[in-house]
Amino acid sequence: MDEETEAGSGRLLINSLGNLTDVDPTPRIWIKPESASTPWANVTIQCLSINSLGSTFELLRDGKPFASLPILDPIVMFPLGPVTADNKGTYQCHIREKTSWTATSAPVEVTGTEPLPAPSITAEPGPWILQGVKTELHCQGTLLGMTFDLYQEGEPEPVASSLPPQAEAIFLIKSPGNYTCRYRAPTAAPRVGSAPSQPLHFVVPGKGRARERGSGPKTHTRARELLSKPSCSWAGSSPKACEELRQGLKGSHRKRYRGTRGSKASGYLGGSLGASSPLRLPAPLHRHISLPA
Repeated sequence: MDEETEAGSGRLLINSLGNLTDVDPTPRIWIKPESASTPWANVTIQCLSINSLGSTFELLRDGKPFASLPILDPIVMFPLGPVTADNKGTYQCHIREKTSWTATSAPVEVTGTEPLPAPSITAEPGPWILQGVKTELHCQGTLLGMTFDLYQEGEPEPVASSLPPQAEAIFLIKSPGNYTCRYRAPTAAPRVGSAPSQPLHFVVPGKGRARERGSGPKTHTRARELLSKPSCSWAGSSPKACEELRQGLKGSHRKRYRGTRGSKASGYLGGSLGASSPLRLPAPLHRHISLPA
């Protein structure tokens, strides 16, 4: 049986093999509309407790306490009802533990307007296409029950669509180019959908330099060559971080490369309730990769 012991703001999970795993007790949050075709007609805020020993969920609106409920199940529901001027705002939740609060969840916006808030976009292990590496584009929304569409620059229609059980769709990327994503109500009418995500440019290393397009991030086609070098100074001040990234491209870790203004949101998306948060790229790489020519 797994055991838990507190470790600063996080927690060390002692698994059945006796290994220590640093897990994050920060809760997850989504907007659950009663109907996807009329998303603001009746809304519930859904918070998920992960790796927490706390007893109370508190919902924040625009940074101030809005409501609180005891944690009787991992998922706690905060009904808002129809969206009005009295309950519009940015919502987050956190958990009261023994002597302190956990970190607050990522924010979700209850606007009552359309288009719906834009999703964030990330790439794992990065925005490059390498032989033998599965390149994934993650499109993260905030409303449950939505269909996600993937767009590639130059194509008038979506190149892929997905109706995931949670608020994130995962698409495999096999061709270079600029990609964006949106989410929408699954029904054909009325047409209710989000603003587009920021673009993310995928490249094939060795096929020429990647160029910055629009407001998308810069990427670099020398990723494979430089990752194979012994020096890690370009990845930041931590050689360990560079080594983790190199190993990540070999498949031992999963990293996310975010769009230009990608949200920090990261929910419970197909993993176990005990899963730790994904490792992030070092700070200089989290925004763009800027490498010597």
